[in-house]
Amino acid sequence: MTELTDVKLQRYLRHTGDTDGALEMVIPTIEKGLVATLKTRKLSSQKKSGDGQTAVILGAGVAGLTLALELLSKTSYKVQILEASDHIGGRSLTLRPGDSFTEFTNGVKQTCKFDSKGTSGNPYLNAGPGRIPSAHRNVLNYCKALNVDLEVYVMESRSNLMRPAKGFKKKLPVNRQLANDPRGYFAAYLYENSKAFLESMESTSNKRFTDTDNLNLKKWLTQFGALDKQGNYLGSNRSGYVDLPGTVAGVVEPPLEFKEMLASLFWELSFYQPEDFLWQTTSFQPVGGMDMIIKALLHKITALGGKVIRNAPVTQVRRKEKKWRIAYGKNKSLLADIVVSNIPIPLLEGKIHQQDFSVDYWNALSKVFESKGFLRPSCKVGWQSERKYWQNPPDENTIPIFGGISRITPNKMQQMWYPSNDYNDNSGILTGAYNYGDKAAAWGKELPKTRMAEARKGAAQLHGEKFAKQLKHGMSISWQNMQYQQGGWVDWDALDANTMNKTVRTAVESERVIYDRVKSVIQQIEPEEGCSTWCYNQLQKQDNGFFVTGDQVSQLPGWQEGAVASALQIYGMLVHPKHILPLKLYQVPNVRALVESG
Repeated sequence: MTELTDVKLQRYLRHTGDTDGALEMVIPTIEKGLVATLKTRKLSSQKKSGDGQTAVILGAGVAGLTLALELLSKTSYKVQILEASDHIGGRSLTLRPGDSFTEFTNGVKQTCKFDSKGTSGNPYLNAGPGRIPSAHRNVLNYCKALNVDLEVYVMESRSNLMRPAKGFKKKLPVNRQLANDPRGYFAAYLYENSKAFLESMESTSNKRFTDTDNLNLKKWLTQFGALDKQGNYLGSNRSGYVDLPGTVAGVVEPPLEFKEMLASLFWELSFYQPEDFLWQTTSFQPVGGMDMIIKALLHKITALGGKVIRNAPVTQVRRKEKKWRIAYGKNKSLLADIVVSNIPIPLLEGKIHQQDFSVDYWNALSKVFESKGFLRPSCKVGWQSERKYWQNPPDENTIPIFGGISRITPNKMQQMWYPSNDYNDNSGILTGAYNYGDKAAAWGKELPKTRMAEARKGAAQLHGEKFAKQLKHGMSISWQNMQYQQGGWVDWDALDANTMNKTVRTAVESERVIYDRVKSVIQQIEPEEGCSTWCYNQLQKQDNGFFVTGDQVSQLPGWQEGAVASALQIYGMLVHPKHILPLKLYQVPNVRALVESG
């Protein structure tokens, strides 16, 4: 790595420790032997940056708001944000009583009718992002700097229900059984065949294993699989109880039949998603709704003199005499030195013109315009429900569910999220469905009432007919049907779909791309002109003062952390152009692994 642009680790990071919420710049320093080491630099105020120039941000999503905050607080840029709708926050949408939205494809207006009966606060549904992973340091640090209170989001409860398409006709299994019983069976098999296993390890590791190693392996497997002294798996309290212990010892659940587990295909329920890095505990949510972050950003921006113009859809962006002229609304316009587009890239088509951009930059934009499937579909359903159905079930031996996700197939609802807040309330808001891909695409063609009817059927399969019937105040949002979003996140691999042969395309669609991705990154294979990676790299740059921002041009599509990282990258390019350069990657992010894992 001899060029700074080849190093992917340069970035800004907001810290909230000794620096009191200041931005710090993390850049690589190339040492002897071409080894890049990271150093963090505290930066002095850059109020001279911008020299009074005007920066216009198109779209008041997370990235646009983040960039506006940093420019207003640390530079002399004059900042204005044009937001096409009345809503601030982009896909960060929290719905409370009285809020409404309309899907432009069907014209159906939905108004939130959640009531406060049985609740301790104002009920809400996070219709967009619903959780913040602990690895998303920038978002968490902004929450701290902006005094946004956080609480734990429960990604997984071992009491969550699992309904696969096949098997388990007598009794619906819970998460803990499907997590622990297979482990017990596998451990018992390895215990019995421990020597053969270690011999196979010798051939791959070039290490000799002793009798002591074999003994230690058996001890490990006994703990790992909850085996008896003879190495058998006969069940474990890890998988729960038929009769809970109390005044008596309790009766442990018998292990699930191995053949029935195999036939069920339960792993296709995204069962192991919580093990993937971005979903591992601990995750968080803002107290009171995800848009508390948006409200805090907007409050700060306004206090710093920033201007946000709502209901101002952009119609044309033209370059003339070293300025950008942005036409919006009805015969209104602004002049800008810098334009930062937080608009989903495909929705820029028809608003910008080839003659205003360099050849490479325009070609990259055109490839996105031409692609099919760049914006990925996603749907959610929200219900208000009595909590007793999952937090206080009538069967005294059924473990209550506090948070987490129950999963189901083949119903298109796919999953049900239980609230991770206000556990003592009698009423709560459920995310009654969350899907993506083909299921979401099919749902998006249906009216909201049809989606909710199917979600209600799925709810009955999880908790029974009484539970399903009492669900009320339902809402359903299909993000591909929202006029100024038209998708939940982006998929850069879609740009290559028309040029790949059938075998490679099938591999991408089935997520068998890890090897090629790792190979590309390690060997630093230069992307071919016009491919997804080449286009992605072009749009990391600026062109005549025009930038694209958002999670759409980050390594974390679909996540708020990606939006913030993109905004800080542009901030660095504007304020410290000698240190923060356009990123150069060798493979686009795999959206199916990062967002649609499992």
